[in-house]
Amino acid sequence: MAKVSRKTIRQALVTGLTTALAASVNAARVVGYQPTMQGDFPWVAVLSDGSQRPELTFQGTSVKFFLNINIFVVRKASGLTEEQAESLLDDLEALVAQYIETNRGNSTNWNALEYSDRSRVSWFIPQGGETYLMESIPIIVTVLL
Repeated sequence: MAKVSRKTIRQALVTGLTTALAASVNAARVVGYQPTMQGDFPWVAVLSDGSQRPELTFQGTSVKFFLNINIFVVRKASGLTEEQAESLLDDLEALVAQYIETNRGNSTNWNALEYSDRSRVSWFIPQGGETYLMESIPIIVTVLL
């Protein structure tokens, strides 16, 4: 893996999470970009949050990619109570956690997949819109060069 791009890692995470979340009763749409706040919900966005590319040596090195996995649930979507929306967020977070645990050492795309910090839950209201719950899960992906 001499040349590695954060885009490749982000796309691999989108593909893997799409499969992992398909088991959810309310299957989430998974994307690798920040979409507009419209369309089917829930959805998950895998977003870039920076890279750490250390000095190259002849002994090899590693690159670290920082990403956020953001889960969005409409708080008062048709047919969901506020409590059900909160539970759906919890269920989707658990599926993401299971994916991360299962794929910690995916030699095809990365050498290590781990959390970089605790997740954070917040809610917001886009201009003229519904109330959304969002959980942001910060991760680090390490690739040995």
